[in-house]
Amino acid sequence: MILKKAYLKILADKPDIFARLPAEVLDEQTAEHLREIPRLAVAEIAGPADVRALRELLPRYRPDGLLPTFSYTGTEFGDWGRLGLIASALKKSFEKELNIFTAAPVVLGSPSLWKALLHAHEGELAARFGFASRCLGCRLYNFMLRVPLCKKVDARYFIPSFSGLVERGCPSHCLPVEKKYFTFLMSGYGIDVWHQSMGHEEPNTADSCLSCVLSREKDNGASTDKLTRYFESFALPAAGGILSRAVSGAAADYALIIEQTAQQKKPACAPQNRRRYGA
Repeated sequence: MILKKAYLKILADKPDIFARLPAEVLDEQTAEHLREIPRLAVAEIAGPADVRALRELLPRYRPDGLLPTFSYTGTEFGDWGRLGLIASALKKSFEKELNIFTAAPVVLGSPSLWKALLHAHEGELAARFGFASRCLGCRLYNFMLRVPLCKKVDARYFIPSFSGLVERGCPSHCLPVEKKYFTFLMSGYGIDVWHQSMGHEEPNTADSCLSCVLSREKDNGASTDKLTRYFESFALPAAGGILSRAVSGAAADYALIIEQTAQQKKPACAPQNRRRYGA
């Protein structure tokens, strides 16, 4: 279990906790215990609404264990302490209410990866694909963050935030894209995604722990064709190039991998031609 002092220091320093997980975040003894759980799900917690959504979702899937996670980009502000308390309190409530073992929360983040995904060649990519979306890039970042963790603890299921993010003020229009492209990305690493429902489409920022310094992004109305070209010929190959190194614990120059992917003209395989990236 991460101690409060170490937790606050991580949030203050925002180190790279992605390919390698320090012992104060997840020690080997805890990781080994988690690997023994047959149906372990990793969950993204972004706000109190995610807890309510998980209470509805988990009885349908019945995992044997749940590993809560939350992450930073460097753009959030607000009550991190409250978010940590919410994640920590899941153990008491979920084990009692749902009879599902719930581990201590893990905090993840890689501001350099976030910056590379959202800012590298933004102008070039906007010109090439006809649109740019910070929120879609940020959601791709949050899916990618969980892959090395899932592989380390042998978790075959991931539950991304939705209600908590909408509660924070993030746009709900990202969900259909997540369901198509990001689910495909995770499947390449042997990870199934359990999506929350779209039951809360209006933000309730009064109950949110955190906000984002970036203005709320409206639906850019990008056509299906543009989204397909963007994800299949750039976003997913770039993510795969980074994750192929991260799952092995190797260091990677995120910006360089993205630059090399942006310069490639050959389209990637379509989602229907599924291949496993890191299983």
